[in-house]
Amino acid sequence: MTHAERGFKALGICLLASLALMAYVATAARAAGEWSTEEKTMTELGVSTIPLAGELETGTSLVITTTTKLKVKVSVECSKLEVKNGLLLKGGEATGEFLFSSCKTKLEEKEAAACKPAEPVNFNQRLLLTLHKKKIYALVDPNAAGAIFGSVKFGAECALGEKGEAKGTFVYECPEGKEPSGTCDTEQVKHLFVANEEVANKFKGQTEEGQVLPNDVFFFLNTPATWVERMILRAAIAYEGHRWRGTV
Repeated sequence: MTHAERGFKALGICLLASLALMAYVATAARAAGEWSTEEKTMTELGVSTIPLAGELETGTSLVITTTTKLKVKVSVECSKLEVKNGLLLKGGEATGEFLFSSCKTKLEEKEAAACKPAEPVNFNQRLLLTLHKKKIYALVDPNAAGAIFGSVKFGAECALGEKGEAKGTFVYECPEGKEPSGTCDTEQVKHLFVANEEVANKFKGQTEEGQVLPNDVFFFLNTPATWVERMILRAAIAYEGHRWRGTV
């Protein structure tokens, strides 16, 4: 084995170790959570899943914003959301296909018809209840460090390329207030989950009881990005109308 080959092998080992450490830190920083409905936990109810439905708060849109390596500001905006196969799971997790429609792409604040997203835009998200400074948040984690949890497909003539991949993590906060606002551990029928730059900054470089919290580090088009959304979730099907909450 040549000196160069040894160098590349060592670099590969270091990269794998770094990714493993990122995954470990994200797990270590999160205490086990639990969902409950009508004052009974899923364990007490003897169920492993609770169906979940959701939509965007009226009058709001999902907005993903980034600046490309060529210094072009890009934003993708979608005004409709359908949660498909949404489930609350034991351990304070929630999963589902978050399908966005009525979308448009803007380049430097101007709508770009050639880059209109193919619909629905599907993000397979995994939410984890996370405790930070005695308040519960929901961390969006795609299950593996650096994993892609969705992509936006653009038109063939779009200057951005065929698609933009979404990867990394970001955080939802349950803001205090009147339902659907209300902290994540408040039992109510609907819960408002808010993601924006202010919420993201609460996690950057922060620690909780000596553990480094998972950073809110989200990427779109391979550059750092922001995810801004106001989403309302509720229990569905047999649990429609039931009050629910998350605890850690």
